[in-house]
Amino acid sequence: QVAEYHRNRWPTIARNKHNEEASYLYALSAQNLAYLFSTENEYDSALKHYRLALKLATDIDAKKIQGSSLIEMANVYKSIGDCEQAWNLQKKGYELQESVVGEKAVNEILIQNNSFVSYKREMERQLMEQDLALSQLQNKNKTIMLVVLFFLFSFFLSLLLFSIRKLNKERHLAHTSYEEAMKNSSRLNLSVEENNRKLLQNSLQLNQLQEAVNHCRQSIKKLKTLNHNKESKEIIDELDSALLNIQTGQNWNEFSLYFEKASPNFFAQLSARFPELSQNEQRICALLWIGLNSKEIASVTFRSHRTIETVVHSIRKKCKIPSEERTSAYLHRILESANPNSDSNP
Repeated sequence: QVAEYHRNRWPTIARNKHNEEASYLYALSAQNLAYLFSTENEYDSALKHYRLALKLATDIDAKKIQGSSLIEMANVYKSIGDCEQAWNLQKKGYELQESVVGEKAVNEILIQNNSFVSYKREMERQLMEQDLALSQLQNKNKTIMLVVLFFLFSFFLSLLLFSIRKLNKERHLAHTSYEEAMKNSSRLNLSVEENNRKLLQNSLQLNQLQEAVNHCRQSIKKLKTLNHNKESKEIIDELDSALLNIQTGQNWNEFSLYFEKASPNFFAQLSARFPELSQNEQRICALLWIGLNSKEIASVTFRSHRTIETVVHSIRKKCKIPSEERTSAYLHRILESANPNSDSNP
């Protein structure tokens, strides 16, 4: 309380060399106040008041107060971690008090010195242990990272190899499928060419037969004009009709055989799609399918062109074929969409 009361008067008292008793009192008060600050961990204020007490004690040559102030300042520096400064101040403090306390002070200095050395070594040991632990942790983290990177690299490498194998396998399968498809296509082309050749031969035979039948019919017509017997004329007409029907039926059967090989299921699909067509109209559709026109159909069927035109008109009406579309093109479009695997060029 005295120190608090006279705090502002200390500079004036310190300059007064004739008031040693008051200076001694104020030096003790400053030292005690500094101690109170140090117990509250207010180290800056504590050092300030210790320095003030040290100045007052120096002015009046109070070595005991000087020595105790230096020792207590050393304790403050020790608390804040400045061991070197603490050691220097403590050494000076004990040197000042040596004349007062004697040999005991020297032993205390040695003990404190050993304590500071031990404390310093302990701090260095702890720092070394922390550095060692940090280094070990860093090495462990590096090892873990390397292991993780190795497994990731192995995983992606395995995935890449698996993808390459799968791609090669798919390419091999695709190549095999392509070769098989090419072989099947070659066989199909050969079969189609063979059927087309036979159809052409059949058409030529039909043309030859037509010429022969026409020649016979013309001869029969001449015979009919020369013979005036009614019964003979009827027999001649029946002979003409029978000859026409027999030759047409035989050649149609042979044509139908090769046509079914070139265009399988044609008549089945045509009947399913247009059930109202008659057998004769289905035959005309087959001839239209292979690309014959009305005149050519009339030639191979031994009928008149007008008769064939009438049949074609009936087919277009029953199949509801648009007026702007050809009959053969319509049949190809409808039947090929129903069976994509069918050959478009029989």
